[in-house]
Amino acid sequence: MLRNFDRTLKKAFAVSFRGLIPPRGIGPRNLLFRQPLGIHMQVPRPAQRARNDKQRLFQQLAGERRRRRCALGFTLLELMIVITIIMILLALGAGRYQQSVVRAKEAALHQDLTVMRKAIDQYTLDKLAAPQSLEDLVGAGYLREIPVDPITGKKDWQVEFESDVLFSPEQTSTGIVNVRSASDRISPFEGTAYNSW
Repeated sequence: MLRNFDRTLKKAFAVSFRGLIPPRGIGPRNLLFRQPLGIHMQVPRPAQRARNDKQRLFQQLAGERRRRRCALGFTLLELMIVITIIMILLALGAGRYQQSVVRAKEAALHQDLTVMRKAIDQYTLDKLAAPQSLEDLVGAGYLREIPVDPITGKKDWQVEFESDVLFSPEQTSTGIVNVRSASDRISPFEGTAYNSW
């Protein structure tokens, strides 16, 4: 009877696994605890089973927590850290932006003063008389318009008159010899007042 059972089992095994026959020496009792390719499978003990169940349960709970966390979003601590980093970057960027704006205004002031002083000198040499106001430079075509002081934002230039300074012996009258900014603020980069430039 045992032989018949063994033969039947071998036939069923060979048919179900496409001709893979287990190695010799494997009887019907041992065959029940083997995997299809003849690899011995250990039967878990009750303590090991309980440990495996706990591990499986822990993994399921961890996965569920992860899913819940993704569904809920960020924690308050994470948001506070991100907001703090953004605020620090904004503060640094704003400081550098302000510095670049001041540098650009100072460069524009230097350029405007240079252009107006050259126009005053050219007017005086051409007309043999110094201009009496900045509007005389615009009227004579030496300036297209009076520029706006980039520091004050107005056309409120301080002009300097000299009565004893002549550019040439043929000059008939004196007038404006220099122009300066009306702002008394101090440059953060050069350390001097704008009206002394």
